[in-house]
Amino acid sequence: MFKVPVKLESIEKRKRGLGVLHVIAGLFLAIKLNEMLTGENNNILLGAVIIIVVIISIVYGFFRKKLDPTTKYNSLIRLVQFIGFISVGIFLVNKNSAHSIAYFAWAAVTLVLLFAERKVFNNTDLKIAAAGIHVPGFFSTHLIPWNVVERLVLRPDYLTIFRTNQKFVQLELTQQVESIEIEKINEFSRNQIEKNKLSTPK
Repeated sequence: MFKVPVKLESIEKRKRGLGVLHVIAGLFLAIKLNEMLTGENNNILLGAVIIIVVIISIVYGFFRKKLDPTTKYNSLIRLVQFIGFISVGIFLVNKNSAHSIAYFAWAAVTLVLLFAERKVFNNTDLKIAAAGIHVPGFFSTHLIPWNVVERLVLRPDYLTIFRTNQKFVQLELTQQVESIEIEKINEFSRNQIEKNKLSTPK
């Protein structure tokens, strides 16, 4: 199996939408701040911690492209948000069960996003194997079998997949691939395509 680091538009769109999700999470956490700080049975310490989480979430949401262009700290912020939602949910258990459930639900969504984003953003390698071309996605990997591939061309800057339906996909490389490795991948792809053509009944 060969791995080729590529830029995938579907994942880039997710990255561009990250900021909005972080801002929404921060604002939702802020809704109960007044109750935590000044309400009956208040919890000033928890309120202070949530204020910090809210500020981090909103600032990261608005300025992520400048502060963290590679999404290196995204998982950490998601974890902090998860802890924040769980904490507010526990705080509201005996006060408002409906609101408490809503915060626990947000915690669950945040946890799913944490693992899904970490998996995808840290691994945008396109895998080329005997079964076909594995394209990473947000929740699952898409397989392009060799029987729909007419030609695969890997260059130092782009990887192009020509399909049998006369369509093609061109992906930009995010890291340099050694020339020897490029030759191996191109040769392997040609062999797989030819092997599939010979095994396909006419």
